[in-house]
Order: sequence, then structure tokens, then C-alpha cells
Amino acid sequence: MYLDLHIAAHNIDGIASTPSIQKLHSLLEFIEENNIDIMAISETNIDYRQEYFINQDIKSKVYSIVFSERDQKTKGSGTALVIHNRWMKHYYAVERISPYIIIVKFLFIQREIWIWSIYAAPNNQDMRKNLIEELKIAIEGHNRSIQNTVVLHVVLGDFNDTIDNKIDRSPSTEQPGSQFLIQLSQLGLYD
Repeated sequence: MYLDLHIAAHNIDGIASTPSIQKLHSLLEFIEENNIDIMAISETNIDYRQEYFINQDIKSKVYSIVFSERDQKTKGSGTALVIHNRWMKHYYAVERISPYIIIVKFLFIQREIWIWSIYAAPNNQDMRKNLIEELKIAIEGHNRSIQNTVVLHVVLGDFNDTIDNKIDRSPSTEQPGSQFLIQLSQLGLYD
């Protein structure tokens, strides 16, 4: 099976207020102009219960948005996937694992594509550890439930990290690379 899938990720830093919704409209214009099929957006500060109203507000004939939960105590939570409607015809399920992880599943003949949107807040190490544990549990559970189907996992999001600080930072530093990204690769998720 050959796929032509254009993906991207963006930290929108909040769209919960009326003036901020303009950021979403601008982002949708950018997505359409650049022929992006699926974009993960982080830090929406929106709960999935508002999904219907936002999709009505944007009045897009081309894209739909699926939101995660939102941590009511924390600004900087919530993630979503903006999905082109040609992909929505293959959509069959969403899993809202936490305010920081959402999985949207697409079904094809003997094949599934699971698009993960993850937001890892930069200064909360406990949350980042919990995020890795939630991912591990989700992947192990999903792997046990799949039979005779090939699943392609595509993980998008804002990890607030770099793998190699010597080449990814300016000025470069000698600090070791990200433990979070190393742990993701140990789960079988890699670039």
C-alpha cells in the first residue's frame, strides 16, 4: 500500500478565547495552502466537549478537528489533530488517553494507521514520566488487541526537547540529549 500523507505539528499556545480562535483560522489557511493532510496542534487549552462547536465555527468543508481532554487546572494542556476530510472517510475511532495524548485511528483493508498527538510540557518532569508510562501502557495494550492487521503508528506533537544538543542548539552545549526522546525510541517510536 502506497501512502501520500503530508503531516505537521504546531504549538498553538491556546485557542480557548474568542480572539484566539483567529489563530486557528489562520492555521487552517496555512494547512490548506501547504496541502497538509494531518496536523497535530498542542496547547489548545480546549476540551473535547467543545469540539462540535469549534468545528461548526470554522465551517471547513475540507478539515475536521478532533480534540483531547483538557487538564482543568493547567494552562498548556490539550492536544488535537486537524484532519483533511479525505482521511476522515477512513476514521473509525479516537482514544483520548489524557490531556496530553490523543490517538486517532484510520482503517484500511488489513491495515490501520494510528496518528498520535502528544504534548510534553517542558518543565514538568513528573508529567513527562507519566506520559512515557501512559504511552507504554497504551502501546502494549494496543499490540495485544491487534490480530492479523498491520498497524502503522505515526507520532506527532511538541516534545519540547532535542536529541543532540551539539547540533540542535545554538550555541551548542555539551549537555546530554533528551531522556524523553530516548525513552520514546525505546518504545519503538523513532524518527
